[in-house]
Amino acid sequence: MDRQLLLAKQEVTYGVDPTTAAIDTIWAENVTYEPTGQRVTPKVAKPGSGAMADHTYGEHAVVSFEIPLAGSGVAGTAPKWGKILKACGWGETIVALTSVAYAPLADMTAAPSLTLRWRDGNRRVHLVTGWRGKVDLSLSAGQRPMLKFTGKGLHSLPTTAGAALAHADANFGGWLDSKPVSNGTTTFSFAGVSDLGIREFSLTQTDNPNFIDVPGQELVRLLGERVFTGSTKITTPLISTLSMEAKWVEGAVEAFSVVHGTVAGNICTVNGRTQIIDPRYARENAGQGGGEGGDDVCSANLKCVPSSLTTDDELSFICT
Repeated sequence: MDRQLLLAKQEVTYGVDPTTAAIDTIWAENVTYEPTGQRVTPKVAKPGSGAMADHTYGEHAVVSFEIPLAGSGVAGTAPKWGKILKACGWGETIVALTSVAYAPLADMTAAPSLTLRWRDGNRRVHLVTGWRGKVDLSLSAGQRPMLKFTGKGLHSLPTTAGAALAHADANFGGWLDSKPVSNGTTTFSFAGVSDLGIREFSLTQTDNPNFIDVPGQELVRLLGERVFTGSTKITTPLISTLSMEAKWVEGAVEAFSVVHGTVAGNICTVNGRTQIIDPRYARENAGQGGGEGGDDVCSANLKCVPSSLTTDDELSFICT
């Protein structure tokens, strides 16, 4: 990802570039930019059988990137990725010197918008205004936990920068990286049971950023039901400790908690409530022929569910 740079700044007026600068640098990995739109094909009665040119409308841009799940380094100070999460329909609650918490907004249409400016080594500048998106979570043993953002914004034709990227164009102050998921760094509990030997844990949000292009309106809004689904893989617990199948049959909604990090200011907790769906069992790292010595693991799909019809507490991120 060398010789690239992604900037993001919250807009005061929707779709109006607030003029990004180096201070708006995003620690972004695996950035992708995709211009897209709707296509309409004429169906003319004609003597030949050749194709006709399409019309394109509703041009907009889809921008995706990943950010390490890490704090700001100071308890009670918002992480730099907080503004990205807010543009995905999350609210921010700051307790000075203690914590910063993020939870889904009941009214996602109240989410602020961002201007993104992505530059590459060929001096192209891709400007995307009015960006709003969604967030996924990916957490695997031996890998850094990542927030995966995907969103849509208004399309502009790329321009050419006057000069090649330089170090002065970026400012990574306040950004921290995250350590890999491992024992002593990460803990996981489900239904009140801890030390479950988590291998994988992921959550994916429904794709609800919607681009609207009708006379008098061109914008991205967060519309429709917001659902978080995912999967997990853990060391198979004793039935006397936790019966995953019993939870599945009951349709029980149980609390879970993932805590990553041990240093104050860079401890990130993911709390939520989920159902277990379709548990399944396998053996990993077995000897040749699948004999003794392998690890018994249990995998299951997940669906996050709030505690009531009048709350939005199915998932939260807390930095302490």
